[in-house]
Amino acid sequence: MSALAKAAAILISLSLVMVVTYYTLVQNLQAGVYPTDADSIAIGLFETADSLIVILAPLGLAFLLTNLKYLRKRFILFVGAFFYLAGAALAALLALSWFVPHHYSIFTAYALVAAVAITLAVQVIRKSPSNPAVKRDALDARTLL
Repeated sequence: MSALAKAAAILISLSLVMVVTYYTLVQNLQAGVYPTDADSIAIGLFETADSLIVILAPLGLAFLLTNLKYLRKRFILFVGAFFYLAGAALAALLALSWFVPHHYSIFTAYALVAAVAITLAVQVIRKSPSNPAVKRDALDARTLL
């Protein structure tokens, strides 16, 4: 996967969370799910915006560590994979916080962010120069020719 595709996957999945949160909260408000004397839905929107910034920090750092050409050392790649997994863990925890009735779509959007982060971490680990599977795949490709 190219660096542009990785960046797009991260940004699109994070943007999707904000869009889904907005439409879910507005729809719930219009449907009367929330009591009329309850706080504004802006609390949920600002909480989501803040949490997305917190998730973007490790994902952005991981993206930089794993895609800069002069940082192709094995240790740096594994640190980048760790940050991808940290971002996935944060997204999974936030997904669980929205696992309540009438908010399952927000849960699903956060779960998608976690899945994207885990996928990117696995790709980094698989492409690592120290991974014996990389050499084995190269050997398999040569024997097929």
